[in-house]
Amino acid sequence: NQFAADNVYGHAATLLEKFSFPNGGIHLDFGCGFGSIAETLRDQLGLRYVGLDILEEGLDSLKARGFEVMFFNLFDPEAGIELLEQWLPRDVEVVSMSFLDTMEHLAEPDKAMDLLRRIAGKYGCPLVLSVPNVGHRDIGFKMLAARFEYTESGLLDQTHYQYFTEETLTARMSAKGWHEAYRNDVLMEVSDQNFPADQPLLSAG
Repeated sequence: NQFAADNVYGHAATLLEKFSFPNGGIHLDFGCGFGSIAETLRDQLGLRYVGLDILEEGLDSLKARGFEVMFFNLFDPEAGIELLEQWLPRDVEVVSMSFLDTMEHLAEPDKAMDLLRRIAGKYGCPLVLSVPNVGHRDIGFKMLAARFEYTESGLLDQTHYQYFTEETLTARMSAKGWHEAYRNDVLMEVSDQNFPADQPLLSAG
């Protein structure tokens, strides 16, 4: 997905703008994919973007665009943290992190939350997090009709292990020691689950 002001990447960048970061401070983007926020964080916020993921295609794209990358397996974060601490330069602070539309793809996201809290505790840096909301009314209406349909991407991406509502996300993060400072939700009146067209519960009329 490409960066846009009104999608998750644009909203994440807007949240990070609320903080005052030193120029050249490191931003760690866990589960970065193709690094859709990389150029914006570098050019507009002056951050040193580092993408971390297991998908080599995305990492190769970032490297070709001049960004630093690291192979990082969030399914085994304990092994990854040792490599990360060895790799991080001693003379530059980690000033921010992002974890965008990634937690729902993990079988054990609490391990990743512990890892990110460990980094945040060391550097005192904020985390910008996003997950899809399974409480969207389109899904709720379809459930009333006994329909639950996976898609290749979106709210019910077939690769999701976890599902979150606003309340369950807040409770889970709080239980892992995180405090919400700001939010900037992406609101969709009509989602990718707004089908089939002949479903009466989804009809505008």
